[in-house]
Amino acid sequence: MEVLFPNVHASLTFPRLHQIVLEIKPGNLEVEAERNGFDINIQDSDGNTALHWACARGDAKTAQWLLARGADPNIPDQSVGRTPLMAACSCVSLACIKILLDHGAEINACNAHGLDAFIYLCDEDRNPQPITEIVEAAKLLIAHGSDLSPRGANQVWCLVRAARTELVEIMELIANQGIDIDQQNKFGQTALARSIAWGASRSAEFLLCRGAAYTGSVETDLDGRTVLHHAALNPNIEITRVLIAVKLKGLDPGITDKAGLRAEDYLDRAENLIDGFVPSFRHLLSDVRAQFQGHECREANEFVADARNHPDEQEFFDALEWLPS
Repeated sequence: MEVLFPNVHASLTFPRLHQIVLEIKPGNLEVEAERNGFDINIQDSDGNTALHWACARGDAKTAQWLLARGADPNIPDQSVGRTPLMAACSCVSLACIKILLDHGAEINACNAHGLDAFIYLCDEDRNPQPITEIVEAAKLLIAHGSDLSPRGANQVWCLVRAARTELVEIMELIANQGIDIDQQNKFGQTALARSIAWGASRSAEFLLCRGAAYTGSVETDLDGRTVLHHAALNPNIEITRVLIAVKLKGLDPGITDKAGLRAEDYLDRAENLIDGFVPSFRHLLSDVRAQFQGHECREANEFVADARNHPDEQEFFDALEWLPS
């Protein structure tokens, strides 16, 4: 079995039990358990128990052995407060998750940053993402009462974390629990706004299809920025395509943020933009402006004719190939 976190090992001091579990040194767990002064919950220099490491490696057999001999499934480490369940969710070990829950693991415990087990499941950048296993683990956590609301002082939210990693299947599971998808974090940003800022086009499209709001009480965040501001500040053609398809009806493109700038102003100030972004975003602005003013969107020939005088004329026509019909 592969040893995980080799870059961390050099900086930690491991008790003998941990060395056996991590296969750093040869040994027998049964023999180790017979030693005088054996402590199954002994912690390494970072506060991890042997159970932490077994779960972080997805070693369900060892995790079962430890728990059967009294290992505490709820001891947090001393660095960020990560529990064995969080470790199991991080590596998507369905077997370890099941064993821990069967032995009383606290499903809604949070670390020092407000992250719980469900967020650890959603927030890892795995390549590739084991979607089937993640969905099954999410269903198991939900069935055991996982709290899907924003957590802690930072209002960390599993829906937003799943949006960042574009785990749309998990987003659907969360939304199907009747959760309000328009909740805002401490900065006044919704999951939709964060998806746009991250360039997570699949997540943004899912949220918009589920009726995510971008006007009314959630129209601006605490910086006064709309979803258009976020799209301008974080150039992404795929995001622009999604927003063009939706048309952002009712959104005022002239809203200024606390810096006194419109989304269009940020576009004009931007440098080193990706090819095709400027004309596609101007298309979006044109449609949003027309919708907001109560007019139908311009016909394609009128839109193209207006663009002929744009300094990025060729770039504009290249970008048309990216736009939805």
